[in-house]
Amino acid sequence: MIPRYISGVAGFVDALTLANGNTSVSVQQGGAVIKVTTPDTSGKFLLQPVAPGSYTLVMTAPGRSTAVVTNVAVATETVTSVNTAVTSFNPPVSLSGTVNGTAPVDTLVRMLQPLTAGPAVEVAGKFVDGTTGSYSYPLVVNAPLVAPYVAAPGVLVFAPDTAAGKYILSASLTGKTDQTVVLGTLAAGATITKTITFP
Repeated sequence: MIPRYISGVAGFVDALTLANGNTSVSVQQGGAVIKVTTPDTSGKFLLQPVAPGSYTLVMTAPGRSTAVVTNVAVATETVTSVNTAVTSFNPPVSLSGTVNGTAPVDTLVRMLQPLTAGPAVEVAGKFVDGTTGSYSYPLVVNAPLVAPYVAAPGVLVFAPDTAAGKYILSASLTGKTDQTVVLGTLAAGATITKTITFP
């Protein structure tokens, strides 16, 4: 039997600036995405169903600092609200750089942002181009903003992490050992190019 969950995580991003189809919100465990969604036009997002447990919530948007909420508690048959429309996520604008390169066709390339306290979080991930093996990610250079989860009516208090411009590249290809590369600090307007090979 496969368990059916109605538990999940809900919240809001700023409707005027982030409810544009380009914002992504996910819940993760150990840097692995469990569930991901795009907020609707009102800014509301719902990540459901997820199993009861503790999650890291990650919000990313082009040109905006990454917002991270740690230790989001999800109880059985309960939807945990992380904020309201009034306290919606609206992280500051950030300049960006680019990480690009090539890898064997069918490689999944993920970009992780390390956190000072806790595991890295995934901020982007997709398979390389099916013909050329190329990949390219525009990534913000600001440090991620991190807040510990507090239950309502508490308000999340975000603080910058120390990992400004820091990223880890993780590459996976079926039948091969995963490759992990700690990249140099990404500066605004700069490009880091990494060719991925599998022994």
